[in-house]
Amino acid sequence: MCGIAGCYNTPHAPAITRLGLFMLQHRGQEWVGMVSSDGNNFYPERSPLRQEGLVMQVLTPAALRSLTGHMAFGHVRYSTQGASELNNAQPHVAVTGEGPIFFASNGDLVNCHELRAALMREGVSFYGENDGEVIVKLIAHRYRTCGTYVEAIRQTKKALNGSYSGVLMTRDRMFLVRDHLENRPFAYAASPDGAIFFASESAALDVMTRDYAAFNGEPYTLLEVPGNEIIELAHGTLIRHPDPLPSARRAHCIFEMIYFSRPDSTVFGTSVKEFRGRMAAALVRETAPEGDLVSPIPDSGTVAAIAVSTLTGIPIDLVLFRHHYAGRTFTAPDQTARDFGVKLKFNADREGIAGKRVILVDDSIVRGTTMRQIIDMIQRCGPRQITLLITCPLILHPCYYGIDMKGNLIAQELKGNVQAIKECIGLRPDDHLHFLSLAGLRACVPDAEAWCFACLSGTYPTDVSGYGAPRA
Repeated sequence: MCGIAGCYNTPHAPAITRLGLFMLQHRGQEWVGMVSSDGNNFYPERSPLRQEGLVMQVLTPAALRSLTGHMAFGHVRYSTQGASELNNAQPHVAVTGEGPIFFASNGDLVNCHELRAALMREGVSFYGENDGEVIVKLIAHRYRTCGTYVEAIRQTKKALNGSYSGVLMTRDRMFLVRDHLENRPFAYAASPDGAIFFASESAALDVMTRDYAAFNGEPYTLLEVPGNEIIELAHGTLIRHPDPLPSARRAHCIFEMIYFSRPDSTVFGTSVKEFRGRMAAALVRETAPEGDLVSPIPDSGTVAAIAVSTLTGIPIDLVLFRHHYAGRTFTAPDQTARDFGVKLKFNADREGIAGKRVILVDDSIVRGTTMRQIIDMIQRCGPRQITLLITCPLILHPCYYGIDMKGNLIAQELKGNVQAIKECIGLRPDDHLHFLSLAGLRACVPDAEAWCFACLSGTYPTDVSGYGAPRA
């Protein structure tokens, strides 16, 4: 998981891209990177700006003075392939006969190490261990024989197994690419004067286009970057290059809707807020919860908690408060950072909890360590009873497509035993724990066959047996 934002054929492209990245901060809190071009020169001149930290800490007014041009793109990183260090931060760079090219990606390649080893046997060197670097160096390698970037990208896509939504920049043009499964969200908007804005989520596009004069106050049309096309941005125009699908299969990531995307975004053509309301409604139908108050575990449980309150008639109240400067704990690079983040992030309302039957609503339980600390915090306030509603089914299987869910999955370790999970996270015998069923979740999407439920069902849309193969 990561976030990408950028624009083409616009004045002040780096400043606009900065706004988009800020709106995508929830998708990656470790590293920020950006590169821009005026059609002749890249900025910064020698390598992309890549720095550890948050968007507004890294892309300061002073930093933006080193960036100029009519096209730019940036990246916020949440590490899944490669350690959280500079060499794995994006954008990545490769060199062709025409000069450097830059690339950033959101997703995860199943065959990353296999491709990396093959390129090394061809004499290609690497400075990091991230799959985005593998993609850009494979494109550069194929360009030597293909002669065009479109064909080099097309040949590269044939070799990739997994999830990626990415942008490639040469000196005078950009390319938007996406895996055939369309597993990660990637959308764009075109203005009447030919400017193009693109981002991982529509919430970023909202801000990037809001004050753009060419729209004349009119809302943009949200368009998906298709998996069966390569979009080229060159000479002030958008050019579509067909890239035939190996199959008609789509596999949109369901966890984007459950947790990762902002509720004010539309991804995969679906409103995240409305979808989370549907999940809550399905869970209420399955469990008929009872209590004195409904409270979200903020922020990702908020929309669902409102729906639970509305459907049951049980009043909603906030008994758990979030410190928003603590960041998003799930996207921290290791468990120690996540545990410390929970201590900083939440505080409970003792008076609002004491003696009450509290219905807590959250999106998911992945490792259980965060939830264990939250339940302990609530229990110390003396509730009469806790009912914990989780709008995601049991996460029983690893994700190999970009979500950091490969080990220490509590539901997997406890073999899907809800009673054991209940005890492990600190709920007492009179408390309740309910997960939405997989059937209930599948009923929430209009076409369940177009979605990836692999972390819940164990059925993967591609062969994942080679993930994590040894490097050369």
